[in-house]
Amino acid sequence: MTLPTYLPIADGASSLTTPPGLCASERLQITALARRSTRAVQAARVQLGKELYNHTWWLIELMDRTQEQVDDTIASTHASAYHWSTGAGTLANAVRSQFRIARVCAITV
Repeated sequence: MTLPTYLPIADGASSLTTPPGLCASERLQITALARRSTRAVQAARVQLGKELYNHTWWLIELMDRTQEQVDDTIASTHASAYHWSTGAGTLANAVRSQFRIARVCAITV
C-alpha cells in the first residue's frame, strides 16, 4: 500500500500539504486558512508567554514559598521560555526567559 503524495502549500507554510487534484482557488483557500490558523497559534503563544512570565514574577517575589509554589515557579518559567522560543516573540523575549530560568534555579535551590 502506498501513501498518497501531497503538494506543499506555498508561501512559507511548507509543513502543510494539500491533496492532489485541487484547483488553484481551492489551494488558495486552504493556504489562507492555514495562515489564519498559524497567526492564531502565534497570538496564543505570545499571550501564554506573557501570562506565564508575569506569573513567574509574582511567585519569585513571594518571601516564603511552599514546595508546590517552588514547583510552580520552575514549571511556569520553563513554559514561558518554551512559548517565547517558538518564535512567538523577539530574540530579546527568548533571552530574558532563559535568564529567568537561571534566576529561578538559583533562588529555588
